Amino acid sequence: MVSLSLCLSLSLALSLSLPLSISLSLSSLLPPPSLPLPFPSFPLFLSCSTDLELHASYDKETMGTIYDFEQSIAKKTTVMKPLPIDRFLCSFSHIFAGGYAAGYYSYKWAEVLSADAFSAFEEAGLEDDGKIVDTGRRFRDTVLAEGGGRAPELVFQDFRGREPSTEPLLRHSGLVGASA
Repeated sequence: MVSLSLCLSLSLALSLSLPLSISLSLSSLLPPPSLPLPFPSFPLFLSCSTDLELHASYDKETMGTIYDFEQSIAKKTTVMKPLPIDRFLCSFSHIFAGGYAAGYYSYKWAEVLSADAFSAFEEAGLEDDGKIVDTGRRFRDTVLAEGGGRAPELVFQDFRGREPSTEPLLRHSGLVGASA
């Protein structure tokens, strides 16, 4: 995602004490506002919902097979109905191995945090090098410096001064307009 890589690039420049001279306008790195980006998220929504629902509410006695259950979730999260012979669950190893049980949504949550972190740079003013430097230092001194040393929600709150918001991700995805 552009936002996280830009945050990391700015923080790297700051930590190496490099001059912050960006020849391209930072605004040019953002997708045009008329470009909606939600479609690639649909498979992730299906995966996340299936993972959570299988672990939280699936009951074989009342809900049929896991494939019937997956089809019912797909009706709510996909544009096109999966084929009846679809066996996505057979290859969805995240839900059975690797410690992801009911945690696949963390991929989308990472996108929420990334977009919200980048929105701090947007709020500072992408054309204002001084404010970008200040925001980059704050990002470096909180998110990058503290990393896994403290609870992630506390580190993020130190950086943003508030809890995470989904609004920047929705806005960057073209699902909502810019705030007034």
